Amino acid sequence: MAKTLKSIIDKVPPATVNNPVITNAKDESRSSNPIIMEQEEFVRITAEVPRSVKIQMKERLFRNPEETERSIILKALKSIGFEIDEKYLNDLRKAKLKSR
Repeated sequence: MAKTLKSIIDKVPPATVNNPVITNAKDESRSSNPIIMEQEEFVRITAEVPRSVKIQMKERLFRNPEETERSIILKALKSIGFEIDEKYLNDLRKAKLKSR
C-alpha cells in the first residue's frame, strides 16, 4: 500500500507555485501592465528564547495588531545590519487580503 500511496503523491502537483506574484491583483483586470514582484521563498527558523522575551513579544503584538512575530524579528535583524527588503517588514497577511 505504501508504494501505491507514494505513486499517487508523486503525481500530485505542489500546493505552492514559484511564479512571480502580481502585487496589484485587485486592479489586474483594469491594468494592461500589472506590477510583477518576484516572490522570495520563505523558510522556517526555530529559536529558543527566554520566557520573558516571549511574553514581551505577545504584549507588543497585543498593542500593535499590525505586527507579527516575524515582522518583529525581521525588524530587529535589519536594525543590526542584515539586508532585509522593506516589503518583508510588514504583515504579509494584510497584503494577501488586499489583493482579494
